Amino acid sequence: MSPAWKPRCPAPACPHKEILGDPVFHGLDHVVVELNGAGGCLEIRPTGLAPMQVPGLTLEAWVRPGSQEGAGSQTLVNLPLKDRPLCLQLLPRGAWELGQERTWVRANGVRPGRWQHLAGVCRRDGLALYRNGSPVASLRTPTRLVLPGEAVVGARPRGDGLADCYRGQLARVRLWARALGDEEIRLAMAGRLPAEPGQLADWPLDEGFGIVSPNRAPAAQVEPPATPFGDARFRIVCGWPDYVIARIA
Repeated sequence: MSPAWKPRCPAPACPHKEILGDPVFHGLDHVVVELNGAGGCLEIRPTGLAPMQVPGLTLEAWVRPGSQEGAGSQTLVNLPLKDRPLCLQLLPRGAWELGQERTWVRANGVRPGRWQHLAGVCRRDGLALYRNGSPVASLRTPTRLVLPGEAVVGARPRGDGLADCYRGQLARVRLWARALGDEEIRLAMAGRLPAEPGQLADWPLDEGFGIVSPNRAPAAQVEPPATPFGDARFRIVCGWPDYVIARIA
């Protein structure tokens, strides 16, 4: 490894197994990305698949938010659906939400500095939030789910730039083309839910010193891809040269 690729500051301390909260995830020895809250994000390459209508959507990720003092909304995943973007985001004082424009389901309980598994489930007739495998909020509202194939993790596009950038660590972000049930959410959290049927994206964020995390969902491995979501390219990761910075060991 050349000196140009060495970290410019010590990597943050690895979380203890008890803090991470999931022995299966802990055993996979993932690497995580840390975003700086000032433009850092993961831009998803579209695969060229035509827009597709799906019966449901599930967004899930392991997150360890930084301090929320003085911070406004922070986007975890932004999916620009055909009609209105669908966004999973953090709010001040431990609140978080999933929704589109004026229709949101909200919950509390996200703690900065602690690893937690968050999931947002979107059905045609409602939205739901899960934290650490348990349902915490739901809302009945009609939703049209047509995927155009672009996404941003860690920020929300606004005009020619980005807004509501996330500050903290992220690990293993996944998308499903269906609404996972309660037991499936718990299995997904433990890394035990089979990728089929319906997994659209699995970005492990474990590419060492690379700048791209491939979409490892089976639908992305075929040719042509059967998912609109391609690889996740890192952009401005905490002032480091675009690569992951902390290993959960």
